[in-house]
Order: sequence, then structure tokens, then C-alpha cells
Amino acid sequence: MAQQSPARVIIDTDPGCLRNTVTLFDVLAKERAWRRSRGQDEGFEVEQASKPIVALGATEPISAVKTLAEYYHGRDGLGGTHSSHPHFTPPQNWKTLFESGSEASLQKEKSLNFQPSTSPSHVEMLRLLRESPPNTITIVAIGPLTNLALAAAEDQETFLKAKEIVIMGGAVDVCGNVTPAAEFNTYSDPHAAELIFSLTSPAIVGQGGQNDGLKVRLFPLDITVPHLLRKSQILPVVDKLVVQGSPLAEWVQAILGHTYQRVSDMYEAHEEDLGLSMHDPLCIWYVISRLHSLDGWAFSDASPEDIRVESDGKWTRGNRIWRVAKSPGTELFSDWMVNRIFNTE
Repeated sequence: MAQQSPARVIIDTDPGCLRNTVTLFDVLAKERAWRRSRGQDEGFEVEQASKPIVALGATEPISAVKTLAEYYHGRDGLGGTHSSHPHFTPPQNWKTLFESGSEASLQKEKSLNFQPSTSPSHVEMLRLLRESPPNTITIVAIGPLTNLALAAAEDQETFLKAKEIVIMGGAVDVCGNVTPAAEFNTYSDPHAAELIFSLTSPAIVGQGGQNDGLKVRLFPLDITVPHLLRKSQILPVVDKLVVQGSPLAEWVQAILGHTYQRVSDMYEAHEEDLGLSMHDPLCIWYVISRLHSLDGWAFSDASPEDIRVESDGKWTRGNRIWRVAKSPGTELFSDWMVNRIFNTE
């Protein structure tokens, strides 16, 4: 039997600032060392098999007022953990890693568990697509679509080589979470979303003259909101690991503590077992679970749908978007995520 080629995925995300991404990799390195010292399986096999490339994305939307979510995630994007847990914050010289030609960055890169890129993320995205066969790279977009739109505008033919675009965004048959109608990611850069959605039109011709358009799999609030991570599912696992000395558990405990409290304050929620909607992780579960042939995913009955983005009263034409309407199960998802992160299976 021929060995299956590894899946290739680009994750376009909005962690608040680049420092948070560097912090994540630093925490994972500490966690792997801790597990290794205990004779445990280190986990994070993908990171070890191939160092992820990290590139800096756009800092402003294409044509909109910049929207922040400090009211929810805190000023640092991680619930104030850089202040409350400074031992997890990497030294300030991490900034030189992304400066072209920096001697310090070249020396440091050898010991990093990721590859810092000196190119903007949309340029890096196009490079990877250009150097790869068509339909071999999946792009998971779990933030505003600014970087994807910049890539598509610069080289549409190369961008259309993507296997599919998995997007967390929009609100179709439910209320938005920024305005009564708008979801945060789409609202933050509607013109970028408009451009990406328009590329699904059958009028778009890709490489080799194929009349397929961009393949978009949309995860709107309709499907993401019900997928909850409840306190009873995650905190007992985290608290136990914190006592044992897990760096990752300590970091996650701090972030979740802020987030659960914020949700409780915002919605005046008094239930003891609060749940957080796992909007972004659901997209990752979709990509990973299909590699293992997990059944249960389904698109809406109307898919491919003509879903359009309102921006300045202008409409796109003839979009064909496959809207995900069903997953293998909300409870199955939360258990999978906790086990995946903390290697508790």
C-alpha cells in the first residue's frame, strides 16, 4: 500500500499580536520538555515532523475601520497573561527573528520549533501555493480574510490552486456577535470577505482553464456556537495537570480563567457549568477528522449556496459556497479537543 502524503495546511489566524504566536511555541517547547522529563509521550507530532512557518500578516483591513476585541480577549489578546504570568512571555529579542538579514535571527532559528519568515504572510502563502501541485494545500482562515484577499488580488491564478478554503465566519440563519446581523471576522474586513466569496463563482477560471472557482467550506455561527467547551470538561483536566507541573496547563488555566469570567460578566450567566463556543477549533477538527475518515459532517441542504457579503451596498455575483451545517457531534468534539491538546487519551 502506498504511503499517504501528509496533509498540507496553512492556518491564517488572528492571535492578537505576533508575540502571542511566539509565546505559544515557547510554551509548547516547555511542555514537551516537561513531558519528556516524566517519560511521557511528548505529543505535538506535526510540529516535530515539520517546523511550521510563521509569517506576519496585515495589520489593517483592506477598506474598513480596524476592529479590536480587547473587551473580550484583553489588551494583550490572551486575557492579560503576559502580565499575570510573565514567565511565559519570551524575551523581547524575538522581534529580530522576523527581520530580514538579522544575524541574531539566523543563529536563533536553528534552535526554534518554528520557522520565522521575513515575508508578509500573503506573499508566503502564494509562495507555498506556487511551489506545490494544485489541490494539495488547504487554507484554514479563522480570522478576518485580509491576508487571503491580498494574496488573491496579487496572484489570483496561484491562489486558486488551493485545495479548499475552510472559513470561520458569517452568520446565516442566526444573529451576529458584533451587530444583530454581522459576525466578527466578516465584519472586521467585509471587502476582503466579499472578494474571497466572489472567487467561488463559476465564472472564475483557474489554472489550466478549469472553470471550478474557489472551493470554500464555510463555518458560520450557525454551526460553531453550539460546539461548546464546558468548564466541567476542561478545568478538572487542567487543574490536575497544573498540580503536576504542566507548563501548558498553567498557561491554558490562566487564559480560560479570564475567558470564562468574561463570558459570565458579559451575559450575566449564572450557570455553574459555563460553555465557550469553539468557533475556530471546529474548523481545525473538520480538517483533521477528515484525514481519519470520521463520518458525520454534512453541508446545508441548499449547498452550494449563493452567500454574499454586504459592503457599502455592493453585491458579489453568483457565489457557490458549501456551508457546513452538521458535525460528527458537539460532545465528541470537545472531548477530542481536550485529549488532543493534553495527550490524555
